Amino acid sequence: MDLQKILCKDSIAIDDSLKDKDAVLHKIADMAATCPGLVKYKPENLYDKLADREDLLSTGIGKGIALPHCTLDDLDDFVIGILIVPSGVNFKAIDKKKVKLFIFIFAPKSKRNDHISYLARISQILQSPETVEEIVSQTDSEKVYEVFSKHVALKEETEYKPAVENTLFHVFVQIEDKFEDLLQIFSEIAEAHVSVVDANNPGYYLHALPLFASFWNESEKGFNKIIVAVVPKKLSNEVLRQVKTMMSGLKNKDGILVITNDVGYFSGSLNK
Repeated sequence: MDLQKILCKDSIAIDDSLKDKDAVLHKIADMAATCPGLVKYKPENLYDKLADREDLLSTGIGKGIALPHCTLDDLDDFVIGILIVPSGVNFKAIDKKKVKLFIFIFAPKSKRNDHISYLARISQILQSPETVEEIVSQTDSEKVYEVFSKHVALKEETEYKPAVENTLFHVFVQIEDKFEDLLQIFSEIAEAHVSVVDANNPGYYLHALPLFASFWNESEKGFNKIIVAVVPKKLSNEVLRQVKTMMSGLKNKDGILVITNDVGYFSGSLNK
């Protein structure tokens, strides 16, 4: 999964004339249509696909970043581009702040797992405000390409080739605002197989037993999810380090429980 390989240099631009979300989507569609992998598509068709995706939920993920993306039925490979709007645009982001950095993806409909992994990986690269600021502050497209490629390379240096041996992770999460960050750790690993299980506190069931009825009630379900993931063993230490980092600020480590086991047998796969 080489981000640098699918980043289209012809689809990198800086444009401070864009004033609203619709203008941004039209600009992205026009840019993307110049890429070799998308030359058979008309800009208006690409715009329609992006707009349909935005109608579901804004891809503005907050902190001045948006990741517009869509799928195309007969696209052979991924196309990624970058648009910077230095003054920012109201993109209906989740934090309601203006968006300055747009990294967009056109993906083959048949490669959903890779699509999700690319989104997760880009999100990880952009987690640092300093990284975002360094990209947004560039004044020409060539520099934008160089800076983004540098951070992609730094990220990929820490990754390993797929291993034959695997580790099974169970991460029990009772803290809602940590769940998405923890899930993202596993989702960005292309070789991982991930599932999420909904769960309940023991009290949700114990309230029905006469002996414990006074301690809990049926409404005390709380937030409970279990992330189950099979991860190549060579990546497990790095994954565990990231999970421990998520737990470092918790008092007495309450609310997150991590268990790992070596996998003796492995067969099949899971869709993301």
